[in-house]
Amino acid sequence: MRRILLLLPAFGCFGVGYVVATLWPVTDIVLGTVDGDVERAELAVTAVGAVATLLAVVVALFQVELRSLWDNAQLAFEDCRWVEEEIGADSGATGGNSPIIASGYTTRVRVKNTGSQAAKSCEIILEELHNWSETINGFQPIDVNSAALPWTNAIEPRALIPSSRHMNVELISLRKSSGGKGAGTGSILQLGNHEVRTAGRWRARFTVYGENARTTSLWVEVRWNGVWHDRLAVMRHAYTVCAVDSLTAKV
Repeated sequence: MRRILLLLPAFGCFGVGYVVATLWPVTDIVLGTVDGDVERAELAVTAVGAVATLLAVVVALFQVELRSLWDNAQLAFEDCRWVEEEIGADSGATGGNSPIIASGYTTRVRVKNTGSQAAKSCEIILEELHNWSETINGFQPIDVNSAALPWTNAIEPRALIPSSRHMNVELISLRKSSGGKGAGTGSILQLGNHEVRTAGRWRARFTVYGENARTTSLWVEVRWNGVWHDRLAVMRHAYTVCAVDSLTAKV
């Protein structure tokens, strides 16, 4: 809508030019001048000059807005790695017969700037979190911490993303706390800045903001039956993460 409003003056100028060209074609102006119809020629030239002046004023007043139509920053989620297995540093270290054990399962996404300008002060937050309730047979909201999530390999939660570059961020993780043993014991599900230690089903909306870019959101659904398995091949049956279109969308 903003682009249409900015282009309206240009459409108006084209319309005036079309009317002038229809009423006073160039051939008529030249012939009129030759035949002595100087007044008609002067009127046509004045109209064309007025249109040119109006165009110059429009460009001068809205040059920043007009340039932003084609020269801007655009952020997008891509390369979503829904469930990745993390292997502990000491896993399998005692010998060849020692089993490899996962220390956690993470969900990471890439935020890419597909625009032509660098995106300034980009940050990503957990905007909404809802938990499935069997009582109401639907999702109910949960109060969450709106602090920005840390970017991977970045010191500050706000980052500059140059054009055609990207930043990675961990949205969700399921990890076994130190000393936890057995199925489900000591497991911590981290949904953004919100910590969960019980089984359930959740839907979360993560939003990325930029100083000079439009906000972009990603809905994610998480299901966990509360059981912990040491390898992803088995854990897939107990823990799933996937993208959804909205809070009420069917999976």
